[in-house]
Amino acid sequence: AVENYFSSEPRSPLAMKGKAEPLPVFAVTGERQQRAIRLQEPTYALPMVGRVQELEIINDKLGLAEKGQGQIIGIVAEAGMGKSRLVAEVIRAARKKGFAGYGGACQSDAVNTPYQTWKSIWQAFFDVDPSAPLKKQMRNLEGEIEDRAPERVQAMPLLNVVLGLEIPDNDFTKALEPQYRKSALRALLEDCLRAAAKDEPLLIVIEDMHWIDALSHDLLEELARALTDSRVCFVLAYRPPSAVGVARLEAPRLEAMPNFTKIELHELNQAEAESAIRAKLAQLYPARGGALPSGLVD
Repeated sequence: AVENYFSSEPRSPLAMKGKAEPLPVFAVTGERQQRAIRLQEPTYALPMVGRVQELEIINDKLGLAEKGQGQIIGIVAEAGMGKSRLVAEVIRAARKKGFAGYGGACQSDAVNTPYQTWKSIWQAFFDVDPSAPLKKQMRNLEGEIEDRAPERVQAMPLLNVVLGLEIPDNDFTKALEPQYRKSALRALLEDCLRAAAKDEPLLIVIEDMHWIDALSHDLLEELARALTDSRVCFVLAYRPPSAVGVARLEAPRLEAMPNFTKIELHELNQAEAESAIRAKLAQLYPARGGALPSGLVD
């Protein structure tokens, strides 16, 4: 269960009280460095119930993005209302249309960590291998930038903050004041996204955006404004600001943009709730037939 997260070495089996046979033992030797990957086809055992109108809207917006009209979709709901389940359907629909997907999630304990939201997105986008030596990572990264934005290669050390690397500054980046470092980083990322979107449409998903850090939000807004004429669709899932009790969430800046679509999720109706319960019971107890215990749906 933990082999993707920790490296370990086998040890001699040990006899345990109450167990007839010795049990296998492993020593944990360290945390495994995972390579960020593109968004994968979501795996849900059951089909999604309801949200038919929402999916129609999303498909329309994906179609617009596919034609070069950049889109932003905000999926807004209280906790437990199915935001992540709908996001999974967005990913599935986008993959069918040929989108390349990248995703990140905000963390409640990282609201003051710069660019935390974006790290998994850019690591996957630039195909960073955290287990490789820094020199090899730099060569690979330079090649990625050469392919997409060759005039921005000098700005490569600025990617440290979004990739978690330690590329040494060069003459260009050493001379940059902090505010210019930020704008040069944004220009590099924008150009790379714009170039990639010419090859295939892009889906960028950010979940739990109510916990986004300030610099991640700034970058999101800047990229969304700059790429309105590119084949890029941003999908943002977040709770209403009132639900998390923070005025810090600056979603209204994005919501005011003309290419923003807000999708608010509400409780399932009676028929949808019954369908969901029937499907779940059939999955858990396939032998018991289709009858529902009275009062369960209520």
